[in-house]
Amino acid sequence: VVVVVVCAGGTTSVAVACVLRAARGLPLRWSAAATARACCKPRYHHHLQQPLPLHPKGLAARSFCTMSGETAAIQAVPEGFTEVREGKAAILFPKNGEVFYNNVQEFNRDVSTLAITCFAEEYLAARRAKYEKKLERWNKWQASSSSTAGEAASAEAGPASTPPASDGDGSDGSDDGARGAQAAETAGVDRSSNSEAPVKPPREPASAIRILEALSASGLRSIRYYKEIPNVSQIIANDASEEAVESIKRNIRHSGLNFDQIVPSLADANVLMHQHANPDAGQFDVVDLDPYGGAGIFLDGSVQCVAEGGLMCITCTDMGVLCGNHGDACFAKYGSFPVRSKYCHEMALRIVLACAATHAARYRRYIVPLVSLKVDFYVRIFVRVFTSPAEIKKSSCKLSTVFHCVECETFHLQPLGVHSKNKTRPGRGPVVGPTCEECGASNFQVAGPMWNQPLHDNAFLARMLDKLAANPTAFGTHDRMRGMLSLANEELPNPLYYSLPTLCNKVRCENPPQETFKSGLLNMGCKVSDSHCTPQAIKTDATPSQIWNVMRKWVELNPVKAKSTPKPKSPAAGILCRGGDTDVDVDFTLHPEATAQSKRDRLQRFPENPEPNWGPKSRAKKRKDQEEEQQDRRAANQNKRSRGTKTKTLRKEYQCKTFQQTGACPYGDACIYSHGAADITTDPAS
Repeated sequence: VVVVVVCAGGTTSVAVACVLRAARGLPLRWSAAATARACCKPRYHHHLQQPLPLHPKGLAARSFCTMSGETAAIQAVPEGFTEVREGKAAILFPKNGEVFYNNVQEFNRDVSTLAITCFAEEYLAARRAKYEKKLERWNKWQASSSSTAGEAASAEAGPASTPPASDGDGSDGSDDGARGAQAAETAGVDRSSNSEAPVKPPREPASAIRILEALSASGLRSIRYYKEIPNVSQIIANDASEEAVESIKRNIRHSGLNFDQIVPSLADANVLMHQHANPDAGQFDVVDLDPYGGAGIFLDGSVQCVAEGGLMCITCTDMGVLCGNHGDACFAKYGSFPVRSKYCHEMALRIVLACAATHAARYRRYIVPLVSLKVDFYVRIFVRVFTSPAEIKKSSCKLSTVFHCVECETFHLQPLGVHSKNKTRPGRGPVVGPTCEECGASNFQVAGPMWNQPLHDNAFLARMLDKLAANPTAFGTHDRMRGMLSLANEELPNPLYYSLPTLCNKVRCENPPQETFKSGLLNMGCKVSDSHCTPQAIKTDATPSQIWNVMRKWVELNPVKAKSTPKPKSPAAGILCRGGDTDVDVDFTLHPEATAQSKRDRLQRFPENPEPNWGPKSRAKKRKDQEEEQQDRRAANQNKRSRGTKTKTLRKEYQCKTFQQTGACPYGDACIYSHGAADITTDPAS
């Protein structure tokens, strides 16, 4: 039996199987399932002994993989597991807590699904348009080259000219490259950027995207992405925990998918991403980072393994570090020093963006933020990554240090660099003097560097809102998504914000209505907006002097009470005694733009927590009793500073030293400390 098989990439094993079956006289069994398995078979690394993501050439499109016949219906829930349904996904969550799952982050997954859907449409359309432009150029060159070769053959009776076998640089000793370039010029083909003729036709781009979820845990996010986002060819669900990878496999089967569509991977996330840093190794169109804690250690690998113009989705849950409670840890993780202030949540977003930008700059790449959100106890950021050595020169200009006045909390930004005439020079400063111009204090804190460019792309936010309105039942957190995205779309691009209660607290006055204060700034010609980070935020392009002028005018109309009169040398007295811009008249007449459109529409902007303990969950492998103990500790420590620790009830939790040493206490039962035989210890070390 003679069998002639023409093998495409990835189908060699299928062809060999057909040859062997034909030689043995067995019927051929060529199925789409076998082809899909051959095309999508994972490769194994000899050190890690685990499947690694495939090169794009070896991927099957979604419409092809779903024909494999291996997709099973959603199975019954086995004993020891609980089924969790979210969106179109259904996963099995072990009752013993071996795998991490947090229902609080459903909003995170909903927003991510919507953002990646909008990105994929734009990304694939742009890639297709670029391909068609190259194909049109190639067709013009082919037509012009054929006509020129025909004229030369008829005139010289020689062989027809063909495109050069090299890259078209004419270095092969023939004049075909020159004739091709001349013919292309005659045909009107633009050779200004590259004077050489293209040798091969452009490769048609993939019509779907590849996604890497580097820290997958249960695989819920990957399953939702594959089922809810159109045009996804393959998702790599990776985790470093064997229990998590087993859970991913179990959930893939339970959701009716197969391992060709979502590939489980057991690997260190950084190792996996660095293995795909080269475009020839198969970069990813979308890289999703959702770690337990900070994402700083994963940014170096992610900015390398994402494709040109691809999307990075970053989550950081270590808000205590980013907001200034642990400044040394923040500098170690993200290379920036935070400051504890009312604008710390937006500064957390800008610190993560600055960290991602510096990592990208090391590889001649830069980032473009699409959406940056502070949600509950974490931040979620979506950025696109591009390559441009020219744009890298402006990287330092996109970062600033912050001078924060400790007394009045006025802030000033100092850019690290200044770009002019295609050159970047060091920034000039400082932007503050030895004392604060507003309160006269001489105590500044220096924080940063942080991102000083806009946090959002308003055009991208508008597309997200349009798609959200077109599918009102697609997401469980639709109302909150609409409110937060609308509020983010209304934000000014100016960095950081002021807190109205803090401004009033500094001068000891009553709080004005937020619309009244904003009207005072708007009537002065300044721009004002809310912030999605906190409901009391005032984002404005007004100078600190203008802001304090409005506060002085408010105090003049609403005098401070006698018992709250500031002391002569206090910061409040310094603010009120300074005249500011006396020529500026502050008008508190209600301005039509003082109330945000999202507030007028009564959107859900700052919802309350729907249930107790709404926050970060424990790590995996926590027993149920440990989880309950942790919740008890949280309840005991809640507001412990505000209620004090000198009450008799709390002191009864500690031993009486006199009773411990002598066995008797002169105060008896009236002693505020604990008594009893169980409290006496004979161990000298205790």
